[in-house]
Amino acid sequence: MFFFCCTQLSKINLHDNISEIGNASFHKCTSLKTVKLPSNLNKISKQLFISSGIKDIDIPEAVTTIETEAFLGCGLKKINIGSNLKNIGYNIFWGCSANIEVHIKNSDCSHLRYYFSIF
Repeated sequence: MFFFCCTQLSKINLHDNISEIGNASFHKCTSLKTVKLPSNLNKISKQLFISSGIKDIDIPEAVTTIETEAFLGCGLKKINIGSNLKNIGYNIFWGCSANIEVHIKNSDCSHLRYYFSIF
């Protein structure tokens, strides 16, 4: 899957049998606003949504890793993260709005304190 610089792409609904999406697959998809990620996705790949137009996203429960610069420079305002997140790369929200609304379903998210200034 590769939609690099596909400026006409505004919505995508990925099939649940997909478990991995390649790095920077939605790079500069500036019209992309709506994404439904597959429930079997195990990681958010490096620079997956870099410079895209995505505003909000739900991270599936199966995701354990959000890799480096996953949302770099995108218009992200709200993210809902499933309860199985264990690893986060650096600069995942670099260049995004200063007011990203982050919801983490995990009741014990002390290991994420370094990454989010929400505590």
